[in-house]
Amino acid sequence: SIENMSTSPKYKDVECNGISIKITNPSKILALKFGIELLYSIHKLYPNYFEFRRNWLDKLFGNKNLTEMLKNNSNLDEIFNSWEIELNSFKNLRKNYLLY
Repeated sequence: SIENMSTSPKYKDVECNGISIKITNPSKILALKFGIELLYSIHKLYPNYFEFRRNWLDKLFGNKNLTEMLKNNSNLDEIFNSWEIELNSFKNLRKNYLLY
């Protein structure tokens, strides 16, 4: 077995497929938005098979809002709009500190 890996993995001997994503124009993509859209889509398409580590996602996102909204089947617009107020507040605050 591989060092630091499970000796009895959950999907041992089960074929697990995946996807490959190639971004051809990185300057045209909003990475955070794309990541959330991908997470949302997989969660919607495979609700009985898709699990995410809530603690990890909460830490990555900075709060529990995203996991709660996914759990409550919020739509993408609701998810994206949920951080607009905080984002605008942050943008106003940082104006005084921008050098360029």
